[in-house]
Amino acid sequence: MRAPSLERLRDRFFSPDGPGADFQAEVDAIDALHTTRAQGLPVCFHPTRRFKSVRYVDHSLLSEDVRSLFARPIRTERNLCAVFVDPRDLSFHDFENILSLDRHFDSTTSARLTATNARQSSLGSIFTFTLGAPSGLREKLDALDGLGLYVPPFNASARGGERFIFHCASLAAQLTALLKDTLPQSITTGLVHVNPVFRCNRFEPGDEKFHEHHDTPYFDRARRHVSRHTLLLYLTEGEGRPALQIEGMDVLTNVERMTCVVFDQKYAHEGRAFASTRKVFLRTELICTVPALEESDAIAAEFAKATYLTSETTFRPELAAYGGAMYERAAEAHWTGIVRSTTNEPFLLKTFRGVRFASNGYDFFFAEKVPLDTAALLAFFDVVNASIGGVAFKKACTSELKSTSDVERSWLRDWLSKGEGLELTSLPFSSLFPPIEAPVTCCPTHMPTLFDPSLSEEITTLQWKAQAFTRERLEASPVQVFGKELFVNALQVDVTASAVHLLSKQRLERVNFAACWNSAGPDVPDYLGVESTVTAYQPLVPPIPHFLAHGLTHLCFDLFRNSWWVDVNAESVPIPVVLTRDEAEDERLPRWLDAADPLVRGVSVSRPKYPPFWARARRLVDLLYADEPT
Repeated sequence: MRAPSLERLRDRFFSPDGPGADFQAEVDAIDALHTTRAQGLPVCFHPTRRFKSVRYVDHSLLSEDVRSLFARPIRTERNLCAVFVDPRDLSFHDFENILSLDRHFDSTTSARLTATNARQSSLGSIFTFTLGAPSGLREKLDALDGLGLYVPPFNASARGGERFIFHCASLAAQLTALLKDTLPQSITTGLVHVNPVFRCNRFEPGDEKFHEHHDTPYFDRARRHVSRHTLLLYLTEGEGRPALQIEGMDVLTNVERMTCVVFDQKYAHEGRAFASTRKVFLRTELICTVPALEESDAIAAEFAKATYLTSETTFRPELAAYGGAMYERAAEAHWTGIVRSTTNEPFLLKTFRGVRFASNGYDFFFAEKVPLDTAALLAFFDVVNASIGGVAFKKACTSELKSTSDVERSWLRDWLSKGEGLELTSLPFSSLFPPIEAPVTCCPTHMPTLFDPSLSEEITTLQWKAQAFTRERLEASPVQVFGKELFVNALQVDVTASAVHLLSKQRLERVNFAACWNSAGPDVPDYLGVESTVTAYQPLVPPIPHFLAHGLTHLCFDLFRNSWWVDVNAESVPIPVVLTRDEAEDERLPRWLDAADPLVRGVSVSRPKYPPFWARARRLVDLLYADEPT
């Protein structure tokens, strides 16, 4: 098909009147290659049988020579180009299309927000108020609904409507300042900022409700940041029955425009479409520092399974409901602890180049004959859907689905044993880096007739540095892809008795290419070409525990380490101090009994190994009055 026809296909997709009835058949008849890559992701400027999922990327991510082919259908956001991707190429880091709309709000960065009609629900940590914003910011917020960026959510089985995700640092900063002045100290203590990643949701009358769920909390392990509260901002007004329900209580029925709701993420909630008008609202969360966190491998496992199974819905839509349920279990578990599921658990049975393995996204099973380094690397490639020879790993695998309440070890062992025991070899560095001959010539200016670039001192020096530069990166990588072949670097795969460590080099030193060159014409770097390309993966992943049982190799791959959960028993215990008489008469100073009162009264659900709060407070009182220190 000629290029103009492909451009016509692109234009028809974005036509205001719609593409037409015969459009899908025309698209399915085209199986073209990708146009270019955006941050490694193959993208096409028009829809095809495989490249059918539309996404928006900043124009700077596209090669200049083909950038003009990509549509920019949003007049107010000319920096965004529409690209079409093959959903099977998506990985965990680009599965969600997070758009940068910072420029959209550029003119409103100094806008001051206000809050009126603030009130607290009888349930506790639920606060509502009306957001006041200058007209310029209001217009920018209202314009979000008309940008045409909505896509069906991945968890469509649990909710209706559409949404898109965007980033805006200035809007988050303005909300942060307002909330610190508006919300009670019980919420703002430890508040760092509002998450600058917003979800814009739209529901039409009659849409399926967003079923009861817990919001997946934000987590930054390095900074000990988590989200404890959700923020909703309603951009339209309307009536729902109810519009928002939290813990079974109707919080919003008649919703006014610019209504804000802040509530604790430990609360289950659901929302319904408005009865007769469009419902549009933003969701984000309040991020705070929470030092009292515990770790639970079971929660990490649930989260790993949820992300993996959601990505697998590209191949198997029937996994969508289960992936959504796993997200809900993991989100709820951060506050209540994990509850073992009694439902059947799906496993993907996969074969890659003869090697068989089974996985649910956290547990990977291999036959015992498969070397541990090979098993760990295949698990890594499967989770991140890394590319091998330009083909996404999951596309290179054959797979089938099996649901089971527990892994049938005898059956699984027999199935896995019929696969091959692929052994990865080391990349032959000597063939990539041939010896460098001793230089005998200087440069074409001094030896114009006898000049040989391979014998020039400047060029061979640059060649030596380039080899060192490249070799350093390859040697720091546990796995390389050369063409369509996989190679393992045994020195960067540390197999211990309990875990496999995929090592990498996090920080690389720059190489200074310094040389003297006297003549006009090609520079020294021009004499150094590219013979071939090797992809060196340097995965920053945690150790991969491995076990051997019933003739199976069992690996646990936790890419996200999202294992935290809030220790509800880690309360702030006030330390008593003796006051002077003048201090005791000063009503502004805090009192120990007032500070300890929440510990005495707050009886909450706790893990069995801890006593309830009041018992801990009573123990503290007992210690105060003990005759001897304990």
